[in-house]
Amino acid sequence: MTAQSKPMPLWGEVARVVIMAGLLAGIYNVFSTKSIPLIRMAAHNVAVSDSELFARGPADSGRIQGGVRVIAPLHDRALARADSAAIDSAKVGQVYHIISLAQLNQLLTDGRILLIDARDSAAYRKGRIAGARNIFGLDADEHFAELAPMPRDTLVVIYCNNPECHLGRMLAEFMSAIGFKRLYLYDDGFDGWAKAKMAVDSASPGRL
Repeated sequence: MTAQSKPMPLWGEVARVVIMAGLLAGIYNVFSTKSIPLIRMAAHNVAVSDSELFARGPADSGRIQGGVRVIAPLHDRALARADSAAIDSAKVGQVYHIISLAQLNQLLTDGRILLIDARDSAAYRKGRIAGARNIFGLDADEHFAELAPMPRDTLVVIYCNNPECHLGRMLAEFMSAIGFKRLYLYDDGFDGWAKAKMAVDSASPGRL
């Protein structure tokens, strides 16, 4: 008489499902264009000096263009590669520099930057730095049509939650890949801004 095999315990079934789900998620993450790093690599952060950050060139116009304050006129060079976002961002080196709270505050006072919140829309609506527009880091490519007409030498400052948040870096890498040259990251992010008791805009945004 053949002995019947014992059924697998419930915990064994659960463990098998969890392991399979983890493997499938890992495989998807490897091949996804919006993959999330599983191990946080130490970012090679390069701080920028005040003399470099606040230097004004002859092209600094500070005018509003398409609802966005830019610091250089629109020109042919700015749109030279605006027809394609298919640029290998992995080949890009240091695409942004780190700025401090004091530097960000001065730039906001001068009104010379395009400020972008790279968090998701829920976090953005809950509270943000005044004047920031929202471009979720994981959906950066979906905003190509919005970014393409902007001058590539616009001074752009991006922030996320804190230094542990990768979304700001993802957005900076995408913007560098489509030609933006003056990219800065406020690495302390919204958490650092709020911790410093700076003004937070929590009004319902009319436009993300």
